Amino acid sequence: MTFQYLGSKKVFRRLLMAFLLVFLLMGCANEDGDENQASEEEAEVLTVGIGNVIPPQFFTDESGELVGYDVDVLKAIDDLLPQYTFEFEQLDLAATLVALEAGRIDIADWQFGRTAEREETFLYPDEPYDVGLPILITHEEQDELNSLSDMGGLTMAQMPTSSFYTYLTGYNDENPENPINIQTVESLPVADAMDMVSSGRIDGTIALAGTYNKLADEMNAPTRSGDVIDAYGVYYILEKDNTELKDVLDEAIRELRESGVIAELSEKWYGLDNFAEYTEFTGDQSFE
Repeated sequence: MTFQYLGSKKVFRRLLMAFLLVFLLMGCANEDGDENQASEEEAEVLTVGIGNVIPPQFFTDESGELVGYDVDVLKAIDDLLPQYTFEFEQLDLAATLVALEAGRIDIADWQFGRTAEREETFLYPDEPYDVGLPILITHEEQDELNSLSDMGGLTMAQMPTSSFYTYLTGYNDENPENPINIQTVESLPVADAMDMVSSGRIDGTIALAGTYNKLADEMNAPTRSGDVIDAYGVYYILEKDNTELKDVLDEAIRELRESGVIAELSEKWYGLDNFAEYTEFTGDQSFE
């Protein structure tokens, strides 16, 4: 009987030690989980207002997912910044700037170039994340139309909130004797503008080269591209006083460019490295 009792005590002790070990392990696991959860909770959520109608910069694919060059760059920036978590809100151009000014979003992404008017209200980072290459689009039978100087007296369509609209109004200011007839459309995806050119409702429009090249392959529309009108740095836009976020974005964009990530994404979506190919078109020294 004594032997059995001692054996029972040994079994009991072993079971007790096993239970204690399990509880200790569970406690460690909970602590790790709590730390991970706390880390996730500490990350500040930043809302990015972004378009979805300019491929290959930003558009929805067949499954309805937002994809494109801009989306991939933002995700790469987010990976570099553990203190932030980016969330995307798809907005049209006008609504994006209204939301930014009202403080409903933190970053505006609509392939923005710098304008003096916007700089009065908003804050730009120093570093561009892309190069914009606006080109003239006309009907394939109008091969004599290559630049804005060829469009005097003809009709072009553009959104009044678009920076491309300023090219048309600027041309008209300088050429009042032979102005372009500007047809303003509040919301004008490039595909719709190309349809208007194809059907003869307008004589031309302006689009980004990468966007036009992608859509031309998909739509097989009877359109053609003319000259590159300009080349400019493309920037995010922030609230005027958000200098902390500006500095963080500048550092992240520089790191992505120096590491070759932006070049890889440009090759993926455009078939070329925009920064390497088109530095000579712009006076923005930050490209070099």
